[in-house]
Amino acid sequence: MESSSKTSAISTSKGTTANKRRPQPRKLKNIPINVIPEGFRIRRKFNDGNFYIARVMPELKWLFDIDKDKQVLNRQVKYYADEQEEWLDEEELNKWAYSPEDSDEDDEDDEEEEDTFTAKTKRKKHALGVVKKTKIEARNVLKYKMGITEEEVDSILDQMSSPFNLNDAMNNIHKERRTKYDNMISNNNNNNEEENLNDDDSTSFEPKIGMKVRIPTEGSNYYGEIISGPKTRKSTDKGGRTVMWTVKLEEDGTKEDYDWNDLCRFRASRPIVNFNNRGPRGRGRYLCSLELFCGQGIITQEFCGRQWLVKSIDSDPKSYATNVIDIMKATYDDIGYVPDFIWASPPCQTCSNLGGGMHRCASSGEFEKTQEAHDHNYLFTQMMYIIKWAKAKNPHLIVVIENPQGQMAKMPLMIEFMRSFNLYKSTIDYCAFDRCDKKPTNLWTNDFYLHSRLNGFRCSEGKCPHFGGVHPIGTRSHGQSFNVAAIPQKLAEEVSEYVHNKFYTDRISRLPEARLTKEEEEQFNTCMSTGQRN
Repeated sequence: MESSSKTSAISTSKGTTANKRRPQPRKLKNIPINVIPEGFRIRRKFNDGNFYIARVMPELKWLFDIDKDKQVLNRQVKYYADEQEEWLDEEELNKWAYSPEDSDEDDEDDEEEEDTFTAKTKRKKHALGVVKKTKIEARNVLKYKMGITEEEVDSILDQMSSPFNLNDAMNNIHKERRTKYDNMISNNNNNNEEENLNDDDSTSFEPKIGMKVRIPTEGSNYYGEIISGPKTRKSTDKGGRTVMWTVKLEEDGTKEDYDWNDLCRFRASRPIVNFNNRGPRGRGRYLCSLELFCGQGIITQEFCGRQWLVKSIDSDPKSYATNVIDIMKATYDDIGYVPDFIWASPPCQTCSNLGGGMHRCASSGEFEKTQEAHDHNYLFTQMMYIIKWAKAKNPHLIVVIENPQGQMAKMPLMIEFMRSFNLYKSTIDYCAFDRCDKKPTNLWTNDFYLHSRLNGFRCSEGKCPHFGGVHPIGTRSHGQSFNVAAIPQKLAEEVSEYVHNKFYTDRISRLPEARLTKEEEEQFNTCMSTGQRN
């Protein structure tokens, strides 16, 4: 009561000024973070000079504060403009505290305030959608500009009254589509006749018991199978009740619930581009990628998702290679085409700093201290030949070679290859791609703009800015279930996105495919077999 009277007294005194100003919101200082009520609002100023309103969520979390050098309790807030979430501590919440209640008078004063909110922050309700429009006008906008079918538009607008708000109409259309889909699932469970909603691929997808799923997480793939569903359950992530299916993971038998959108994204039965279908198409020929020493095949997965022809080679039977074969014994038939992009991750055991100089010692000039180091040099030269051969056939070839920060950069073979192939070296840290470990890694590429793009993904010298100071997993402290050698999913996305967009922007797909004669294939096979290990 005391604070309310002070607030009204301040408002009354300021209301006598010549220029009417917006009433100042109540600022409650020094509120304990766990006492701040859910829904309490903050009004925060960002670097662009604009204020953005957010509401306080119930979630609490301890996070490491780099400036304070200690763990601080934070509260989650969600911004009204874009539904983005952020964690703020008690000091920040009290600094930007804003009245949780909003009156109609405040809305009217918004127009007269010099420091008004931008379109992204706060708008009056009547500014959204179609205002004071007739049913016919709203129908034409939805049908001809938005591309909504006539049946859907008429069905929804018949249930509405003036004003015919476009956002409300679209929201109702989405709800009606979802209801139709839920009804179809229910009818299928009762062995009734299936209903065909429309010809759209996304809405025609139907999760079924026994369907396989592939869930990419932290550079590894987790496979599972739908064992039950659909059932209406409460969604902890999205709120409300959602139709869910239960998936059992093969690795440890864990059961997890996924909704329709998750299963549509993670289904392992997504079609892969047919390798034999290499004829012309509307956007030109299919582009081709090759991943050498692929391991988990993260790069191959990403390019496959972008409708590239993909091949991957690895000698490990447990790998996800399309061709499990020793690269020293590979032939042209194992590759099948001249690639447009090559990713290579040669074995790092003999070059990594974790080897402690057992295999190589660049400072003393000992580059083959063990038989394993000797063998890996042959693997490296085999990789070099494939890359140079592909470059000669496809001058636009982009190549990326990945290896942990260590002695490979000091190897004379690599130094010569960098000079002859005009490679640029970038050093990245895996934590910058949401991996739990830092793992400084070198990437060599012949594309300068890709090199420049990758240079920014670094960790700081001191505390990690990506994980609040300390990496959850150390170089030597990871468990057996964590695949430290796998490529981060987001690194694969970054590279595939750049290469794919560059090639279509440069119209590489319009160039004719490089094809080999029988004599050229035999020559390639002969060169590949030269220097094979006994």
